[in-house]
Amino acid sequence: MSYNQEQREEIYCSLTGFLQTKLKGLVVTGSPESNTSAEPLMKVKLPQLSIPMFSGHLQDWVAFKDTFFSTGRKESHYAQY
Repeated sequence: MSYNQEQREEIYCSLTGFLQTKLKGLVVTGSPESNTSAEPLMKVKLPQLSIPMFSGHLQDWVAFKDTFFSTGRKESHYAQY
């Protein structure tokens, strides 16, 4: 579909007005100051995490997997294994 210059300008103005109206209706959550700083509010040193190496033996897999997931690796796409 091909539009002439006048039709493109009319579509542009209509869409611009529509978007401005929608943007005015958005509710902003949180304070603007909280999102402007790149500096962390607190610096926390986490303990070093040691994860055992998997031996490669099938009989060790379940114990390794349980240990691995107990350290906080709870991504759902890993849980199937």
